[in-house]
Amino acid sequence: AYLALYQEQAEQGVRKTQKGTNFSPGTIKSIRLARHQFEVFQVKSGRVYDFNDIDYGFRTMFLSYLYGDKKYNVNTAAKCINTLVTILGAAEAEGYHNNTKCLSRQFRAKRKDVDNVYLTKEELQAMMSADISHLTKLHELARDIFMVGVWTAQRVSDYNNLTRDNIKTCIREIIQKDKDGKKIVVEKEFTRIEIRQQKTGTKVIIPCSTELRAILEKYDYNLPHLEDQVLNRYIKEVGKAAELDELVEIESTKGGTAKKKKELKYNLIQTHTARRTGATLMYLSGMDLYDIMKITGHSS
Repeated sequence: AYLALYQEQAEQGVRKTQKGTNFSPGTIKSIRLARHQFEVFQVKSGRVYDFNDIDYGFRTMFLSYLYGDKKYNVNTAAKCINTLVTILGAAEAEGYHNNTKCLSRQFRAKRKDVDNVYLTKEELQAMMSADISHLTKLHELARDIFMVGVWTAQRVSDYNNLTRDNIKTCIREIIQKDKDGKKIVVEKEFTRIEIRQQKTGTKVIIPCSTELRAILEKYDYNLPHLEDQVLNRYIKEVGKAAELDELVEIESTKGGTAKKKKELKYNLIQTHTARRTGATLMYLSGMDLYDIMKITGHSS
């Protein structure tokens, strides 16, 4: 009952995050997933779990269900466990139970770094210049949205929703030299992107590069939206057209078993590749890590 109440309050905006903001769509999705799998697990095990029943024995069996029955990877299973722990923590704070053993850091499941690829400048150029005339206009849009993700280094929930309201123009005075070598003060127009990140509520300011400005101007600074699943599928097909067919070795853990395999690079391109690519290219250019964090919104 409390799980249903927590989810309902989060969806309606009645319950807020610790920062006093509404839960992001991604967090609400995680809450729904955790609640659903918990309820299915109860049916499968033929037992109704109360607050005080959530112990390490439950943790072991629930993870076994997620790995075995659901064939979840490490991170999806960890998301279910950790979301439940967060909800249990809220319930304990509100006086619903005093079972503190399920709130320890050891009770939470550890996530695993995913073998996400990033694209080089040459590969980005190949995607921009690839002949995609045999594909649809939505493929071109998917490519452009992805490139906005690269040049902003934001999450897909932010770069896939840019509007004119996110575009800010300012005038700055800069010192230049005239033809005689004398210093003069001139006014120059600068464009930047301002975003309040959906996941964290962090406000970030992103310099508008030449590449980013060109794409935004193409859509009159109102970037159309594509569903994430559609974007993921189409951007792979654009990558294939760009012949990004290098074999990449990746390691994944599914159903509790770690496996290594080689995959064509274009099959590994997804929405998050844009953010990783943008941040990586900034790092390789020599940009200070703290300046990168100011743009990406990372806290560490």
